[in-house]
Amino acid sequence: MKIIMMILSLSILFVSCSSQKMIEGTSIKDSDENRELYNIMQKYNKSLEEKNIDEIMAIVSKRYYDNSGTIDNTDDFGYSQLRDILTKRFSQIKEIFQTIKVRKINYNKSTDKYYVTYQYDAKFLMNIGNNDEWHKKSDINQIVFKKEDESFKIIKGL
Repeated sequence: MKIIMMILSLSILFVSCSSQKMIEGTSIKDSDENRELYNIMQKYNKSLEEKNIDEIMAIVSKRYYDNSGTIDNTDDFGYSQLRDILTKRFSQIKEIFQTIKVRKINYNKSTDKYYVTYQYDAKFLMNIGNNDEWHKKSDINQIVFKKEDESFKIIKGL
């Protein structure tokens, strides 16, 4: 009898876990917040490929701050410098092709922040000197979001 109850309990647990809906093509739980963040990531990727600075700035918080992943504070920047940084970088790039795959979305209740971890594969044509050169880059990155006025905004990680 105990074995039957244990098998029944495990079966119910398996069915309840396997029936959890995921965002199509991902292993991300499908919730309103996760879907919204996933869609913003897709919009960010499209805006990056189009080099559309206005669209990127529209999804970034005015409280954006990034330390560029270093302890050297001379390369830190905030929202007010972001447009100039994007303009300079995009002026050197003729074409961008990038795919992203959202790997994880985590919510930290104590900080009220959402952490989106994604993998990207990028190919870009850059003008270096008088030559156009193709470059490739693949990596895993994390963008941090916070909800502001009913919408998510990027506060770190571009």
